[in-house]
Amino acid sequence: PRVDQAVLRYVPWVRRRLGRGAGTRLFDVALLLDVGAGIGGGAIVVSTVLLGGLQPSPVDHTLLLVLALAASSVQAPIGTAVSGFALTGGLPRLGLLQAMAALLAWGAAGYLAGFASAQACVAVAICGLARRRMLATYGPPERCSMRSIPGLLGFTAKSSLAAVADVGAEQLPLVAIGIRSDTAAVGAFRVAQSPGRFALTAASPYPIMVFPELAEAAADERSDHIRSRVLVWTRVTLPIA
Repeated sequence: PRVDQAVLRYVPWVRRRLGRGAGTRLFDVALLLDVGAGIGGGAIVVSTVLLGGLQPSPVDHTLLLVLALAASSVQAPIGTAVSGFALTGGLPRLGLLQAMAALLAWGAAGYLAGFASAQACVAVAICGLARRRMLATYGPPERCSMRSIPGLLGFTAKSSLAAVADVGAEQLPLVAIGIRSDTAAVGAFRVAQSPGRFALTAASPYPIMVFPELAEAAADERSDHIRSRVLVWTRVTLPIA
């Protein structure tokens, strides 16, 4: 679930309508949902792998797959944490922190167990710092019903479906090539995608940087400002795409 998008979209609205602490409350709920999704999703996929008839051993690919899935699962709450940094003006500090974390984890990347442990430590650190920034900016959490936020569930559902479609569009060609050919063909296809992926990566920080501003404009019902920013984003990314 893309609850990180819901945090970006609705925390400014909640702060204006329900109080500053309600924004922290929404962040806490989203962070818990992300942690639960990571744990639950990881448990499901790992169980599926283990129940597929293969038993993990030091030389079995199953063990490598399980460790890779574990490394992905522990990163689940980082999206909401990044939203917390974005809402509190902490993206430059977050970028420095992530760069340092990448350097620390690089040496263990060849050993998936160590990499998963390093990623778990990074996730805990980033989530803890993000919540501290939310408390400093929005104050302690206040009781509020998520049902009192109009459109929250629908927005989260649509964002999640869009994320699924995005991942599917990226992975389906790889699956199709893997079924019809071999791993070498999949590798060649990924190499062929690299130049375009590199260009898109250069433009990818723009949404997370501008989204808090758009959410503030949405809370103030300034649709013209939102439209102008979206047009700028479209002009930047369309040639790259």
